[in-house]
Amino acid sequence: VVGQLPIIGLVSRWASTEGGVGNDEQFASFEPEAITSPGVPEFCRQVFDAAPEGFQVAVAELQDRHGKAAQRRYVLLALWMARHGAGVVPGKTIVDAARRVRVSADIEYEVDRFSEAVAEVASRYTYMDRPRGTPAQQADVAVDALARLVLNLKDGQPIPEADAPLIEATACGGFWDVPGFREEVKRSIAQREQRATAYA
Repeated sequence: VVGQLPIIGLVSRWASTEGGVGNDEQFASFEPEAITSPGVPEFCRQVFDAAPEGFQVAVAELQDRHGKAAQRRYVLLALWMARHGAGVVPGKTIVDAARRVRVSADIEYEVDRFSEAVAEVASRYTYMDRPRGTPAQQADVAVDALARLVLNLKDGQPIPEADAPLIEATACGGFWDVPGFREEVKRSIAQREQRATAYA
């Protein structure tokens, strides 16, 4: 039954133990017009198509260095939440989700929880008045979520020098179309210690 439902089936494959969309050929077999809410599969497709050079290599190297928490499906979840939630919901919502999924691997639960939080905020605004995150907010949340998810660092703990270029390339992959985003990510990595209490 699940395989006959394009939205549920795609999310289920993405969240599966085998990695789902980690197989680009399998992922490409789904038609874009069949994908609607919650928007995660389409985001994955956009990243695979448009991410800056080095994104896939950086994620692969992070996984080699830090294990299964750096698998693409978890990284993409963190980037999706940072892109669509930073400045909209509290950053703690996203960073805590990254921390939880590192242990639980329950992507569907985190997608549902995050989507509900965003919808609750959106319900209080008209479409034009809805809050939107700035590139600085998005960079901070993306860096901090990846630091929690992949590196298992506490809030404010500096990113090791060897991992910094990989986190930079990975974070930029989710914001391929945001001008100046790499500079914001570099700033965020350098200033991470200043955010030690940002998600308390």
